[in-house]
Amino acid sequence: MTWTFGDLPGWLQTDIAAEREVEALAWCMGKDLRQGKATDKQMLAALSLASLEAPLDSEHAQIFFYLTTKIMEERGTEIPADVRLDTLSQYERGILEDDKITLYRRMGKSKTPLSEVITEVFGKPGKRKKATEELCKPKKPESLMERLPQKTIQSLLSL
Repeated sequence: MTWTFGDLPGWLQTDIAAEREVEALAWCMGKDLRQGKATDKQMLAALSLASLEAPLDSEHAQIFFYLTTKIMEERGTEIPADVRLDTLSQYERGILEDDKITLYRRMGKSKTPLSEVITEVFGKPGKRKKATEELCKPKKPESLMERLPQKTIQSLLSL
């Protein structure tokens, strides 16, 4: 059986979707909020789904307990002492940071319906569309000489 994003708790799906929306809007403005790393909630989701496929190694189990403790406390949930983990070793922190970078690269840039509309209207960062006022300005009329084909101009000049 393959586990997907839809198998996660609804609150986690909602929180991750909101994070992705904010990240996508930031991308539209040319900013990288995550600085090339996945969020703690995205990592928790990835580890949760991975643990349903196969047992986690000891380092990833520690990271899973650490992230669970951190995120559930943010939500106001009391964590039992036997699964509570408030710190990681230096080695486990390194693994977590590497995994966040890897996950971020796999997910790619956030695209959401709202960010797609904003990009369509305003263009991509660095390649902005012309300002609305500029687009609505009437063009100055072309001179007669600009509208005539080159051969016609030459024939008129030879007269």
